[in-house]
Amino acid sequence: NGTVTQSDAITASSLGLGGGTFILDHAGNDVDVLAASGQALVYRDADGFAIGTVTPVDGPAKRGIAVADSAVLASGGNVTQSAAISANGLALIDNGANFTLNHPANSVANLAGNANRIDYSQPGSLAIGSVTGADGSMTNGITVSDRVVIQTTDPLADLTMNSPVAAQGTGFGAVLSTQRDFLNNVGTTAIATPNGTWAVYANNPDTSALNGLTAPTSLFGDSINSLPPNALPGGGNAIVFQSAAPPVSPPPPPIVGTGLYRAGPAIVDFNMAETTHGELLDEIGAADFLDVWMKIGYIPLEVAYGGMKLPEGLGVQEVELEKLRRRLGISGDPMHRYVWWR
Repeated sequence: NGTVTQSDAITASSLGLGGGTFILDHAGNDVDVLAASGQALVYRDADGFAIGTVTPVDGPAKRGIAVADSAVLASGGNVTQSAAISANGLALIDNGANFTLNHPANSVANLAGNANRIDYSQPGSLAIGSVTGADGSMTNGITVSDRVVIQTTDPLADLTMNSPVAAQGTGFGAVLSTQRDFLNNVGTTAIATPNGTWAVYANNPDTSALNGLTAPTSLFGDSINSLPPNALPGGGNAIVFQSAAPPVSPPPPPIVGTGLYRAGPAIVDFNMAETTHGELLDEIGAADFLDVWMKIGYIPLEVAYGGMKLPEGLGVQEVELEKLRRRLGISGDPMHRYVWWR
């Protein structure tokens, strides 16, 4: 139940650990299959290993890695798994090899890594953040020299970013996929792919939190399974939602009192029979109200007592005014209207 350390290397076809905290970080360790349980684990291997099942001579088999605190796995070769990893924190460190950890029973709360390539998935919710090892080491976020793919596969599982992801590979350097909500707590710099592109998959934009993260391609009605990264159009960064695209709202009707109707004339109706031009601007509430709307291409027309006149400095032929008056159905009722025409 204590802490186990080493000063000499371990060489074995399989290594099973159980009990307390294990700090086995000798660069010469060479194990083919690793299984461990206990409080925490730090393990380094010279040329790669598999997380699997180890059956001792005189006891029950150990399967996978199950620690209450953190597991730090470092390797000079590829790391795979045939048994699950369970840990509060998992840090993946290598010197040019790849971690391929996609067991359907993986269960990790916080993931971090500094490696060549990381391909990790689990059914439950996951956060990309900071992991502190039993040896005092800390790994923050995920940095890879090639590619990273992180997935949560359960429909109720979120993917949260508390630390950034950086990938140096070409093509899709970073792919982050969740079946529910993508929660970005880092901001606009959450994902960096200087030599390639990235893709984020989530369920619904209304419940996800992009927090300033944007992409030139936004798609709806697909997931990583129906539209994998290599099938995405555009060739750039992309955000894909499983939910249907939001409905396109029809143009709003003319707004009474204030506003703008870009699909045609906008009518601001004040029902003031004796309002002067200056008082009308005061009612609207801005001295430069006319200038602002005119700069975006609208012509203001003041319509009073069924007649029409232009603000000073504008000129429109009377025949065009008459056509507009008839189109708007303006009568001789004692009413003040402001019409914005584009």
